[in-house]
Amino acid sequence: MKGKVYGLMVALIFVAGSFCVAKSHGTYELVIKNSSRPIDELTAMVSTAFREGEFRVRAVRIIGTPNIVRERTADHCPYQARLIVLSHEGFTSKLVSYQNKYIVGALLRIAIFENENGTQVSIADPETAVRLIANDLDIERYNSLARYAHRIKNKIRRLITGLDHKGILSAQKIPPLREEDDLRVGSADIPWIIGDLTWFRDFDQTIVLRKVHTRGNGTLRFKTVLNEIKTQISKFAPVESDRKYENYTRLSDLKWKLVAVVRAVNRNAAVLGLSRERTEALALDVVGKSREDDRNTCPGLDHAGAFPIEIGVWEDGRYIYVGMLHPIVRLDQYFWDARLIDMILNANFAGTLNLSLKIAVTGKKGGEQY
Repeated sequence: MKGKVYGLMVALIFVAGSFCVAKSHGTYELVIKNSSRPIDELTAMVSTAFREGEFRVRAVRIIGTPNIVRERTADHCPYQARLIVLSHEGFTSKLVSYQNKYIVGALLRIAIFENENGTQVSIADPETAVRLIANDLDIERYNSLARYAHRIKNKIRRLITGLDHKGILSAQKIPPLREEDDLRVGSADIPWIIGDLTWFRDFDQTIVLRKVHTRGNGTLRFKTVLNEIKTQISKFAPVESDRKYENYTRLSDLKWKLVAVVRAVNRNAAVLGLSRERTEALALDVVGKSREDDRNTCPGLDHAGAFPIEIGVWEDGRYIYVGMLHPIVRLDQYFWDARLIDMILNANFAGTLNLSLKIAVTGKKGGEQY
């Protein structure tokens, strides 16, 4: 039944999206296009550029391609993708200065991916993410945070474009695209794209996976909970629904990896970035289906910046919270441009993902259910 509910919600989101005109903010922004440099050479060059200065490189990752979920070798794609995860202390501090829960926006992402024209470099736009994550702020603080995120994006852009990248400079917005007003009016209770059309009035963007009383010592409890999560992730074993849901190449493709951890300075707030190859492969396969042709059978690699998935840990009042964006909200945020029929055919993806992440983080299947 829960899988059917997920399927209905996914379908509603994507039907609603088909009637919207969006142009203001891209989820991703292409920075360099059609570079002649090999992907690993360009990845090393970009990551090195961020090794010194105000940014910190948290991870460089090989992204799982759609080949992992394609059984026939004839359907395999020759192209690859890489991910660089960054953090910026000033940006992290700015986020949590408003509320600790906004720590989930602290992971900054650069994707390097191949297509038939060469190697491409894109940024997951932090301004677009902030406009969703923090849209329950009052308008003055909301705009202040969005402007700060925009400056961070431009700093990332300048470092990349200043390299000998052997490509073409670009500022192309990669879908999903969102009007600024649509991002703002999406409340903390519903996915913004459905807006007033929805009857899911209590649909929360954030799932609280765990709530722990501080027992009068928030810092100690925060550190304990954070370490418990790290241990739990390392012990994760794929559940039956994971193994049965979709094809995979190796069992390790189903294993959640702790890609990056960013902690706020002088605040009990942290974000953990989790990912795994099968989830990356399936998401990038689905989002690219409608754009496949003889030249490129995996165009969805241009959405590699959607990963890793954020797990927030933060203190608020007398409790330590562990939470994540609802999988459907995240699908809406990063993969809304997928073709409706492809989402319907994978309608149980969000529910399976939700359960797997809960087990990876808490070791239990319980908690808030949708």
